[in-house]
Amino acid sequence: MPITIYHLTTPSGDHSYYTSRAGLVLDNAEEGLPVGAFTLDRHDWDKPWEKNGWIIRKGVAHTTQEVREYHEGLNSLNPDDFK
Repeated sequence: MPITIYHLTTPSGDHSYYTSRAGLVLDNAEEGLPVGAFTLDRHDWDKPWEKNGWIIRKGVAHTTQEVREYHEGLNSLNPDDFK
């Protein structure tokens, strides 16, 4: 199963990655992150959250096993599968 990650870019251009919104907020509140976990819980993650140079993007990370299974599935395809 893919792992949800949150990619944080700070106004200074630093990048950090988190597996929870709460962890992201806790780790950056003292640095001036202008948002709380409750607001991020309600954000529409089809687009990044942005404010005052802070950017948070939601993505996924795939395990090695997931990648292997995906490619094994592709290798077993043949032209008849698309008819």
